[in-house]
Amino acid sequence: MSLQAMMGFVFAIAGELATNHGVVSQVAGRYENQELVERALAGSDLGFGAVVALTTIGTLMPRLIAGEGPQDRSFGPFTPGLEKTLGRVAMMGFAGLLILEDVMGHPLL
Repeated sequence: MSLQAMMGFVFAIAGELATNHGVVSQVAGRYENQELVERALAGSDLGFGAVVALTTIGTLMPRLIAGEGPQDRSFGPFTPGLEKTLGRVAMMGFAGLLILEDVMGHPLL
């Protein structure tokens, strides 16, 4: 879950910079007075589903093939505890981004 949150935050910011659309309008389109003003980006829902599926498969494969869990893997400074902490920070950042865009009424960047 934490990896998806980190990737979602990075892709949301990259999408905002590339298209000048807010996070919600990238996925669902923009509505004013219950009327569609801007369509969602083409393929955004398919891309979201693909990222979730690929990261879930990538997370589960080491456990299924070699029987190792997340605590068995670490690479340099990247430990399971740090990944969990950074994932939580990314989740809070993503929630903060959504709240800020809603309050401001336009994309953050």
